Amino acid sequence: MQKIEGWYGSDNRMVNVTEIILTTLVKDNRVIIPQKCDFNNYFGDHCIGTVKYLILTINDYKFVLKEGTIESQIIFDLTNNFFNKDKKITIVNCATGRLKLQDN
Repeated sequence: MQKIEGWYGSDNRMVNVTEIILTTLVKDNRVIIPQKCDFNNYFGDHCIGTVKYLILTINDYKFVLKEGTIESQIIFDLTNNFFNKDKKITIVNCATGRLKLQDN
């Protein structure tokens, strides 16, 4: 299993949501962010009226997802050895879940 960590919030008001991710978003060795996902339903709205971000870390790879921008389902396959390779990930379009892979 990969090392997974999640933080949700804004600026200096980030909350550790790792356990919520592991119990609600990880299924069959995949992290699944549903289409049109409302992060507040999963993690609570502890910064009312402020745009929040989910910072998802899988091993040394960090993904920053802005609330309200998930138009398509995003799946991170944890059985893929990709997360163990020397590659960088650039999120091209978070709303569509498209990822661009680059060799170091």
